[in-house]
This record gives sequence, C-alpha cells and structure tokens, in this order.
Amino acid sequence: MPVSFIGPLSAHLVAHGVGYTLGLRHDVKASSIYTLAEISSGELKGKKAFAGSVMDYLPINLRLKEATVQGDYAMIKLGPHDRWTIQYGYGFEKDQSKILNRVSVAQLQFTTDEDILGPDPLARRYDVSKNP
Repeated sequence: MPVSFIGPLSAHLVAHGVGYTLGLRHDVKASSIYTLAEISSGELKGKKAFAGSVMDYLPINLRLKEATVQGDYAMIKLGPHDRWTIQYGYGFEKDQSKILNRVSVAQLQFTTDEDILGPDPLARRYDVSKNP
C-alpha cells in the first residue's frame, strides 16, 4: 500500500481518536456537506476536508468511474464542525453568542448516534456526499 493512501487514513483515525479525548461526539451527518462531484474535484482535493467532521464514520473515498479526479481518500484536515465545536468548548471568548449564532450554517449541521434510526436519510454511518 502506498503512503499516499495509508497516510491520510491513519491521520483521520488519529484525529477521530483525539476528538473523543476532547469530548466530541460522532457527527453522522457531517458527510453530507458536499456532492460527490465536489469531493472528487480539484477544488477540494488536498485543500479542504470533504466532510464536516472527522467524527463521522466515513468510507474510503475511492472513485473509479464517477469522477475525472480521484479526491482525497480520507479526511486530510479537521472539518468545519470540528473547528466550531472546539472553538466553543475550548475558546477564550467570554461572550460565546457569536459562536452559537453560527448554528444554522449548513456546514455545521450535526446529528449523532441516536439519530441514525431517525427519519433523516443523511444521518447515516459510512455514507458520503449530499446524495449517498
């Protein structure tokens, strides 16, 4: 296995584990912030996380036919929901209302383990994209 494949998977696993240590919960809706076309594009590859959180259970992003570019195999950075949650929990701002007012931002949507059996089709483990 090449390092270019194993490296990102290992980094994602470590980030997920550190997320537990910091008190983050699974975010099973985080995988729905981009379409497959966006995930497997030059716009995201190597530049942005393709899901909202490293705390989602994400499959390996392996595209053989659907895309012209193979996107990142795994999360390469923290997602926007991770950063937002850490900012709220560990930030130094006395007035956290600015942070809390971002709750309706689309990339910060959140569902967790208890929501998996609910009516939201995007609240699933091992899915990827806005249209899994």
